[in-house]
Amino acid sequence: MTYSTVETLFPAPLVASWVEKDLFPLLRSGDVLLESFLIDGKILQLKKLELPENQAALSMGFDCKNFAVLWGSTQGTVKGCVRQGHLEGRSVLVSALKGVSGKSEIQEGLLKVRDIFRPHPVFEPRVRGFFDLEDVLHPLRAISSLPD
Repeated sequence: MTYSTVETLFPAPLVASWVEKDLFPLLRSGDVLLESFLIDGKILQLKKLELPENQAALSMGFDCKNFAVLWGSTQGTVKGCVRQGHLEGRSVLVSALKGVSGKSEIQEGLLKVRDIFRPHPVFEPRVRGFFDLEDVLHPLRAISSLPD
């Protein structure tokens, strides 16, 4: 299914507001294979997914291809694929990430997002590839006060 279909069907009210407000606007296009999607809990559990005892009430497994992630301008676009993604417990794990941005190539990437039910989650990215310095600095300048 297309990314826009997933965005429409995703149960955003069950997770922290940053997912809908900050994450979805970055993702511009792509195809998603939803391998598994489980909502299994009482309404009180689903309302309080941030509690450890309720974490098993929501899980998802997915693969993405031909996606585009955009930050700020077309210069900040990453096009690539995700071979494995999982939402389980309090974390999202995206692995087998590959992509291209400008003159840079991500050969192998991983992103772990901890505490997704909190307003300010912890992001742990790991990437291996070939990177052009300007491609790396561009998104950092967009979100901070780094000099040009």
